Amino acid sequence: DNITNDTGNSTSGSRIFVKNSGNAGMRVEKLNTTATNIPEAINKGYISISSSNTTNTGSVGMIANKGGKATNTGTGNIVLSGIRNAGMYAGLNSAEIINEGTISGISVTNTVGMQIETGGKGTNKGNIGTTTTSFSGTGVTGVYNQGSFTMSSGIINTSGTSATGIYATGTSSTTSITGGSITTSGTDSVGLYADGAAINISNTSITTGSGGLMFYNYSNNTTTTQSGNFIL
Repeated sequence: DNITNDTGNSTSGSRIFVKNSGNAGMRVEKLNTTATNIPEAINKGYISISSSNTTNTGSVGMIANKGGKATNTGTGNIVLSGIRNAGMYAGLNSAEIINEGTISGISVTNTVGMQIETGGKGTNKGNIGTTTTSFSGTGVTGVYNQGSFTMSSGIINTSGTSATGIYATGTSSTTSITGGSITTSGTDSVGLYADGAAINISNTSITTGSGGLMFYNYSNNTTTTQSGNFIL
């Protein structure tokens, strides 16, 4: 069965506030692996990760696992704060996440907009950050992909020290960027990071600010070995 968080904002309507560590606003998974239907979590409203201190970590706005599907619709808004949290997460067995709305965060640390694990799928058609306000902080990553990720429209806008637009890792991962815009700025920031992975790019606007790199393809544990590829 599907679950829906209906239309709302930070002050009224349907709202989910996630506090403390290791919690989720919405979670969906297929318990019966032989079933043909795909259960879906749908956010049309507001989800807030309210991590107020360094001990409140590891929470996620929306989780899809074991064949489940999570969609942040065009009216959906996921707001992140704190350390080591994520807006959306796709786990194993063809779990899928789709962002058509907005994922945002200001002054966060080691936080990810969309995270796709091996065997998972992710699509961004919406905004991770916006044209006017970036997804910002220290070590922020717009998209972390170990599975399959596509982007044909939308925005990824990250900023801050060691900020990354898209990080793709693993030879089995697939990353296809065919539209939209990616903007990254800050000291040691990277627009597209291919760590042992291939990133396919076409018809996309990529902008990198002062102190950053547009492309980076060295292994995460060494600065001497090129391990990734960009296919333009």
